[in-house]
Amino acid sequence: MGLEYMLKKLGLAIAVGLLACSLTACGTARAESTEDVAGNLESAISAVEGVSSVNARHKASIGMGSTVSVRVTAEPGAVLDSVLNDSLMAFAGASDGISSTAAVSFQVTEDGQQNTIAPDAIGLQKSPTVREVRDFANGQ
Repeated sequence: MGLEYMLKKLGLAIAVGLLACSLTACGTARAESTEDVAGNLESAISAVEGVSSVNARHKASIGMGSTVSVRVTAEPGAVLDSVLNDSLMAFAGASDGISSTAAVSFQVTEDGQQNTIAPDAIGLQKSPTVREVRDFANGQ
């Protein structure tokens, strides 16, 4: 009973330790400064012709992946497809600090209007990954 009992206890202790490590990896530890990344995105997209305002958020968690949310308000009368296309190009250029597998939620709305378009309006998936946005930008 002595050796067998000790091996079972050791196995259980190792299993608990591995579980704890796995759960810690899925926690909310930040891979980098999400505020800096969001600020870089906002600065780049704000420079696009026809953009009135930008709200960008970046959430990076080690083990759980990253997400990016960008809401662009276009100036009244702006061509939304052009603003979306150019904003995605600016996003790709400013996306260095973001994982290529991060999911992207991107919307462009004309100021004071209800019409909103997403990347699927110009040939991408509705919620592309950062890699897909970069590939799109490189293919233009």
